[in-house]
Amino acid sequence: ASAVYTTEAPGDRYPSLFVAGGRPQKGVTNDTLKEEIQKILDRLKEKEVSKEDVAAAVRKVKLGLLNSLDSNSGLARMLGNSETVYGSWKDVFELYKISFKTKPEDLKRLANTYFDASKATYVRRERSAK
Repeated sequence: ASAVYTTEAPGDRYPSLFVAGGRPQKGVTNDTLKEEIQKILDRLKEKEVSKEDVAAAVRKVKLGLLNSLDSNSGLARMLGNSETVYGSWKDVFELYKISFKTKPEDLKRLANTYFDASKATYVRRERSAK
């Protein structure tokens, strides 16, 4: 793939969807890309992510939090968003505390709960034949 990404949609306030997507390289079909992404998601269900990888992800989340606090505008944006979305500016720190405790077995449990290919919706965009 020339690009692969994950995100969630439609937003933060209500339960949302996990979205995995990508752009296939020239000569690779959308179906092949979909199958490869599903293989990666299935691997998360079968094998735990290493403790080192989880620790690296937690460090990245912590760094993102600290970077958002390095200015008055960043702090105001984060606290205002938390107040608007969750009803309390304090909730943002509770969410971070929870994410800092993430363990490999948590990720495997969540993958087994949510990465069920039979419940997935697939969307693709293709160029029309000329």
